[in-house]
Amino acid sequence: MSRALADRFYPGGAAVGKQIGDADESQRYLIVGVIDRYYNPFGGTDERVVFQPSRSVAFDRGSLYLVRTQGDPGRLLPQLEKALLGVEKGRLVRARTLVEDRTQYHGRDRILVASLNAVMVLLVLVTALGIVGLTSFSVGERRKQIGTRRALGAIGRRSSVTSCWRIGW
Repeated sequence: MSRALADRFYPGGAAVGKQIGDADESQRYLIVGVIDRYYNPFGGTDERVVFQPSRSVAFDRGSLYLVRTQGDPGRLLPQLEKALLGVEKGRLVRARTLVEDRTQYHGRDRILVASLNAVMVLLVLVTALGIVGLTSFSVGERRKQIGTRRALGAIGRRSSVTSCWRIGW
């Protein structure tokens, strides 16, 4: 069980060797170890977890083992596979680290996020080009209007009363 759950059930800190049961107390399990902090690679933030033996519900998943190690997991994985195959010869073993498991689990999400980021950059670029185009068009139209007014004799300063161009006739 995790340290957070052990502290909740046994505030004194002596959870190892005690028993914990199901909700209806039909089965009891012996606590054999406490992990300091549990990181769930599949999401979720609750650190109060317990790992208990269970039967596999799906044939394709088989039995899952969580093994906590110290040191380089890449060096220890072949030894772990060899030990599991030593228990039962016909078993298929696939060992991987939690980092590999998390990377595989979140792989499609990363592709989706990268795609959405590319679409956002493209939309910002198209919007910026549209703003530049509209500004250029507006300046060109205003330049034509000013030219027409100047041709009709408008003075280059604004009247303070009407705030429009004066045309001197």
